Amino acid sequence: MIRVALGNIGPFLKDMRLGNQWTQENLAVMAGVSVPTIHRLERGDLTVKLTTLAKVSVALGVSKGMRIELTP
Repeated sequence: MIRVALGNIGPFLKDMRLGNQWTQENLAVMAGVSVPTIHRLERGDLTVKLTTLAKVSVALGVSKGMRIELTP
């Protein structure tokens, strides 16, 4: 399980993206979302849908068996 504070989800996703040496454009293509969506997620805009967050997580390699727990 990975624990991520809700306010840190943006930096967490960005760190994972950079760990893969991907640009925001690369991640957007891999996740099937727009570049502005990736940008919003990385800067901590939490108005995106959970399904979008799930797509991005899968693209970043978070497996279905791995659980991300968002903490306050």
